[in-house]
Amino acid sequence: MGYNATIRYITIELTPIQQTTVCDYLRSTGFSVNKGYMTGGSFNSNNERREAWYVYADMDDLKYGIETGDLVAVFDSFGYSASCPQGSSTITDLSYHGDTGDSGWLFNAIAKALPDMKGYIEWSGEEGDHFRWVFKAGEVEEITPRMVWENE
Repeated sequence: MGYNATIRYITIELTPIQQTTVCDYLRSTGFSVNKGYMTGGSFNSNNERREAWYVYADMDDLKYGIETGDLVAVFDSFGYSASCPQGSSTITDLSYHGDTGDSGWLFNAIAKALPDMKGYIEWSGEEGDHFRWVFKAGEVEEITPRMVWENE
């Protein structure tokens, strides 16, 4: 079972060259054919997968996006809506609300493909919790805010 969340804010941007780099990386790593990354299922008592029965991403759209270098289609295959300012091909915003499912695999791959990228995606999750996926040095780290109460 996944986790429902909504993107609140994003500071990363993906230029056309970066989008191509990501798609090339996804293609070279076999991202769209390695369903072991992206399946749920049942496990035995030794925590070994017995059966896999779902993938959150639309695999046909994912393969199409990777093969054609269309990162917008890759995002779409995971249920994200990527947008660019009018007259630009740079992705400056993502919107999403739903089950985060396998998208962690995608964003970790993006971080590896673009190790110099810095920024974050801020999420609002179930039951009002907040967290960020921070991109730095080729990795994505999930952090949570620290709540501080003022003294009365």
